[in-house]
Amino acid sequence: MKRVLFISSSGGHLAELLQMKELFKYYQSYLVTERDSSTKKINCNDAKRYFLLLARRENIFFFILKNLVNIVLSAYLFLRIIPDVVVSTGANTAVPICYIAKAFGKKKLFL
Repeated sequence: MKRVLFISSSGGHLAELLQMKELFKYYQSYLVTERDSSTKKINCNDAKRYFLLLARRENIFFFILKNLVNIVLSAYLFLRIIPDVVVSTGANTAVPICYIAKAFGKKKLFL
């Protein structure tokens, strides 16, 4: 069974990604998004969920620091899952995993 990693930031990007929730049961699915109050309540029984840090631009120091941590977490998650396909609706959180997937020659789908 193919491993598919679905990734996006929270909010509207995640809402778009969850439109494909029906596909989760046909693949070994993993959902990666930012941890915040709205994402804790997501009901995705067919996908294993992982969270990255929520990085907002209000404080540039913490924004850069959290993004550096997210790069390390993204590399860890990618190497743990080793997906066949990465599906993303974009934004800040998805960028590191998309670059890592490109480096490993994995298929990427941007919506």
